[in-house]
Amino acid sequence: MRTFAIALMLAQSGAAAAQDAAPEPQTEVEEQIVVIGERMHEWSGGLAKVDGKLTCRTKKSSGDEMVDAIRCGAMLTCMGELAPQIDEVMASDIARKEKQTQVQAIAEGAVPCMDAYHKTAVMRLAQSRAGKL
Repeated sequence: MRTFAIALMLAQSGAAAAQDAAPEPQTEVEEQIVVIGERMHEWSGGLAKVDGKLTCRTKKSSGDEMVDAIRCGAMLTCMGELAPQIDEVMASDIARKEKQTQVQAIAEGAVPCMDAYHKTAVMRLAQSRAGKL
């Protein structure tokens, strides 16, 4: 009987610990971050040069102008710094496939910048939408 009582106490303390460890509900900011992230995945677009100026073109909108602006802003800011290198490759006499390879390698260098831009901009937008700014 005593063994049963000890087992019951252990089971109850384990259940209490599980309840204590239950995740807290998401905050409004966290909920907004999730929504914004989902919308960001809907967006597609790219950069182009128009009259010598780097511009962002949205092929498929996220349905949220602010999210679209974050995506374009990240690319313009981070890839803009690399535009002279890309222009140099594109103006060279190397084969088209090699140009693509070199431009891709240059573009990969912008990924950390774009990740940081997205993180900061999404947090600001989420805070604003949750009324925290």
